[in-house]
Amino acid sequence: MSTAIAEARIRSWRRIAPGNIVQWYAAFVLLNLMDVLLTLFILQHHGEETNPVCRAILDYGGSSQFVLFKIMQCALVIIIVQLVYVRRPPAARMLVGVGCAVYFVLMFWDSYLLSHI
Repeated sequence: MSTAIAEARIRSWRRIAPGNIVQWYAAFVLLNLMDVLLTLFILQHHGEETNPVCRAILDYGGSSQFVLFKIMQCALVIIIVQLVYVRRPPAARMLVGVGCAVYFVLMFWDSYLLSHI
């Protein structure tokens, strides 16, 4: 293998290397986990799921299918963001940041619901 090809691969890897996006992924996963746990807790205390897709999964598959769906949803988002990150790292950081912001707002909503149980 020529030196130029090896150097090009190293530059390519540095561009793709995760860097601080892994921290964003960790935050996204933790926020998703909190959403799942709080949703299940609220449901155990006679709350309702307002997301129609999640409600249908809960009605037909139960809580285990709901958790599996949420894990798959989270993984799919991370895969899509990673694909974007390969070409446009700032756009990928923005996408995962927006996802974290959405789940952060959901945490406030879940906290509000918990205060009314």
